[in-house]
Amino acid sequence: MRVQVILNDHHMFHYQRMTTRQRQVRLLPQRCLLDLLISIYCYIYVLGAVPPVIRDPPTKIPPGYVPPDADVSYYIRQDMYAIEGNGVSVDCTEIEADPLARMWVELPPDGTRLDPGDTVGRFSVVRNNDRSLTLNIADVMVGDEGTYRCVAQNSLGGAIVGTDTADSQLTVYRPPKITNNVTRIDGNLVDPLPGPVPVVETPPDRTVVFACQAAIGKPPPDVDWYIGNTKISATGRYIIQPDGSLMIRNARQSDAVDYRCEARNIVGTDQSFVSLKVEEPDQMWQMIPGPCSHTCGGLGSQIIAPKCIRESDGAEVDDAFCSGQDKPDARREPCGRQRCLARWETDTYGACSATCDGTQERDVWCQQVQADGRIVRVPDSVCDIDDLRLEPISTRTCGVECEEYAWTVELYGECSAQCGEGVQTREVFCVRMVGTSSVRVPNRECENRGLSMPATSRPCDPANLCRYEVSEWSDCSTSCDLGIQTRTVVCRKITDTGTVAVPLQECENDPDLTKPITQRPCFSRCPCEFPRWEVGSYSPCPVSCEGGDEAKQTRSVDCKCSIGGNPPQVADDKDCAQLIKPRDTRPCGQERCPCIDHYWLSGPYGECSLSCGTIGQRKRTVDCICFRNGERETTNILRCHQGSRPAETEVCYPPPCPCSLVRWAAGNYSECSKTCNGEQTRPVYCVCDDNGETVDDDVCIAATAAARPPAQRRCNDECPCIKHRYRISSWSYCSVTCGAGIQTRKAGCLCSRENVYEETTDRATCESEIGSPFPISERPCYTPCPCQDLSYRPGEWSPCIPNECDGYRNRTLSCYCDGVIIDMRHCDAKYIRRPHERIRCRHCPFIWQPGPWSECDANCRRRRTVYCKNSETGEKVPKSYCHAHSTMAKPDRSEHCTYTGDKRKITWEVTAWSDCSKPCLIAGRQGTKRRSVTCVDRCNRVKADGCNPRSRPRHLMRCNNFPCDNTQCKDVKGWNCTFVRKNNMCNEPEWNYRCCASCAVSLYGDD
Repeated sequence: MRVQVILNDHHMFHYQRMTTRQRQVRLLPQRCLLDLLISIYCYIYVLGAVPPVIRDPPTKIPPGYVPPDADVSYYIRQDMYAIEGNGVSVDCTEIEADPLARMWVELPPDGTRLDPGDTVGRFSVVRNNDRSLTLNIADVMVGDEGTYRCVAQNSLGGAIVGTDTADSQLTVYRPPKITNNVTRIDGNLVDPLPGPVPVVETPPDRTVVFACQAAIGKPPPDVDWYIGNTKISATGRYIIQPDGSLMIRNARQSDAVDYRCEARNIVGTDQSFVSLKVEEPDQMWQMIPGPCSHTCGGLGSQIIAPKCIRESDGAEVDDAFCSGQDKPDARREPCGRQRCLARWETDTYGACSATCDGTQERDVWCQQVQADGRIVRVPDSVCDIDDLRLEPISTRTCGVECEEYAWTVELYGECSAQCGEGVQTREVFCVRMVGTSSVRVPNRECENRGLSMPATSRPCDPANLCRYEVSEWSDCSTSCDLGIQTRTVVCRKITDTGTVAVPLQECENDPDLTKPITQRPCFSRCPCEFPRWEVGSYSPCPVSCEGGDEAKQTRSVDCKCSIGGNPPQVADDKDCAQLIKPRDTRPCGQERCPCIDHYWLSGPYGECSLSCGTIGQRKRTVDCICFRNGERETTNILRCHQGSRPAETEVCYPPPCPCSLVRWAAGNYSECSKTCNGEQTRPVYCVCDDNGETVDDDVCIAATAAARPPAQRRCNDECPCIKHRYRISSWSYCSVTCGAGIQTRKAGCLCSRENVYEETTDRATCESEIGSPFPISERPCYTPCPCQDLSYRPGEWSPCIPNECDGYRNRTLSCYCDGVIIDMRHCDAKYIRRPHERIRCRHCPFIWQPGPWSECDANCRRRRTVYCKNSETGEKVPKSYCHAHSTMAKPDRSEHCTYTGDKRKITWEVTAWSDCSKPCLIAGRQGTKRRSVTCVDRCNRVKADGCNPRSRPRHLMRCNNFPCDNTQCKDVKGWNCTFVRKNNMCNEPEWNYRCCASCAVSLYGDD
């Protein structure tokens, strides 16, 4: 639809209808030239370029939300919560971009970019439609936590129109998992007896410690112990240690019950069970032989060691059960006093018998170790029985293959004369043969060895004296596409004086002559129409990771066009020379190779934290190790199986501390732990003056008023700035709307000081550290100017194509700019009337047939039946026939009508309240919200009177009567909000949102 504005009696201004957003925000009008001599219409074409806007979520997720134990879905800008092992998906939708925006996702922590269709490990991005994509995370892990960003960016004519981003923070919960449930009796590690509930046996009056460490769990779980359903309190002989272990002092028969450890957090619970059995000692020491070091040959030995054995069932138990008895000493005894199985033995190969095609030999014999350790040769038949291996070979070939020389001949060629005596020749050459291969060499190699060369020629006499003669081919019968060429064929007889023409039958009777063809197909290439580039799919990447510059994917890029009205086919690349050719390769496999074969590596335990006292603790390092490209490296502990992680600490029991006078003592400070912002540590311990030994710190704390000396201090406080990287903003719009211009951006250098990035002006250091030149801040840009002659050009109509009962004709459309084919979207964007690409050439006889109207009901509606019929036969057919083939629209089955019954039901109708005009008190004034109030009858027809004015609901109400909070309304950093306010752009919701503080007074200053 066009809107005409009359300028004067002779000129009119034609204006293409646009949205309010396009007219107010970005209009790029082209200059209109008016002919001063002739009255004309002036058309102004307006190009609208709208930056992308990512849709906000419909709801917010409350902080600390506990998700279900299943796959969950979110919208971008919502906080995401998931339980480890489930799937997470987040949708991102762009709603306003024109032209359409490119969209991608950036992953934490380094902003790895994923485009639609990309998959990296457990992360994949799929495109839902032109404006929406979804990020899917399979089997989410705690290490996946971070900020996920969706980016939408569009461009026009090579210049970026705008970019919008949206973030979502992912929090991953992990149910608790008990990873350490070992048991110690008096500090010694014991193995429980297997069963539905593991059983730990102990003599009476021993200290038993049940470990229950829940190292896995997020948030950290709480650990409690239960006997049945009764929670154990840390009183009396029961002590619950800081690491969650349960200590039972002086175990008694009353402690022989089942114990349950429970680790719990907001997303799950884990339990472990153990049963304690306190028994009177019925064990004794027995001497048990160990394995033999050599099972034969009289060279073996074994250790006979004492084991604590329970007499009732003969089972081996912990040595603590036999502690009241004298433990025998272990002894070593000989074993393996029998002969060994015979084995084949071989000597080394001797010298080669010849320089070519020679042999080598070696000695092979059968050998056996006797019961007294002697090694003797035995008959080969013994090894045939004892040794499962085949008898080794004693002879093998050696040296190079010998060379031979010989003549090689080819077949004779054709006779040099067609009639009469002639000569036939053939090629003869010398070859060197080595094994099964041969190589051509100069003929002198055979001649020097006295080999006679075979003949290279022989006389010949052709039998046929007639021959065919043909004329030149005629021109092709068509100037375009497939045609035919013809020529004449005659038979001529050869005589002494020349050749004479004879009937064709003379040549046809000769079986040795083949008659030449008289016609052949020919092809003249038709002009190439509607050329375009057609690309295939990219080939698989040759490597999966760390491919470097050589790792690339390739695809086919063919020029296709229509020739002679035929379907598009492959043509020469020069036919598409005026179009930009898509790239046929792209890099792939650049990501770092994964680390595989994860396993735990634990170091030795350190010393006990206490040299004397009651209970101490000792520690060791536990690292997660993996292999990357064959090299071992330490990785994140979450990559290893948490259920098999070794314990990092264990309880130790130092001897008591006999001491009457104690004091604090400290050692020397260590070297600084870091080159910057490090720490120095030193040992601080409590010393007993009676014997000079170290005791538990609690003894000094209780016995002396002196403060404990510090064990650490800071060092090297000043840190250098490291880890340089560039900070680059997005390119600005092109400085001109048409033609060559300039784009600018901000570029700077950042460096990290104590993991906090700050800006530096040392460009030389930045370029040296990063290894690339400082980014440019300015570049040329070009925006194509509008065409003088922009129009559609249709092709020829195709023949009528039958389609069941009707038919269609098709044709192709092209968009031309000043005589050059361009993308169709340029013509579509100009609102030019688009010619039809399909017309109906045959019609089906199916039409919609409506029935008579019913009476008007109390809801002011009347109804009728509508069915589909065959207009030729008049019979009723299924409605699907009309839906598929009828050219007429289906008539309405109901419509509004005037109800003549009871008209007394007239009432006030109200709409919902609008949003408040102000977010808070601005310039001392509160906002208002409105709604419409209308008097209608029962058929929703508006009445000027009839409703009671005293019962009319109010249409205006005050709102937001409270002071503004500065944190509620801020300008988004990086936007020129001063420009927005001065140019009256605050009425636009997008600008009002980004420049909230600057627009507050101008937009909400007055009601």
